[in-house]
Amino acid sequence: MSKIRNASRGLNTYPEKYQLDEYYPNNPENIRRFFRWSYRIVYQVNEKSIDILNVLHTSQEPNQE
Repeated sequence: MSKIRNASRGLNTYPEKYQLDEYYPNNPENIRRFFRWSYRIVYQVNEKSIDILNVLHTSQEPNQE
């Protein structure tokens, strides 16, 4: 878990660095995601904070149709 925490440290300086999470239903355009190792890290950019919402192994990705 500390590796994932370290990977997310740069988000506070440029939170819009990564693209919007296309799997999040009705994304209010503040839910983003990035990949590290075999994980997809989903985070939410708020006015005063950045919250990690989910850490998923890429084998759990929804099927794209």
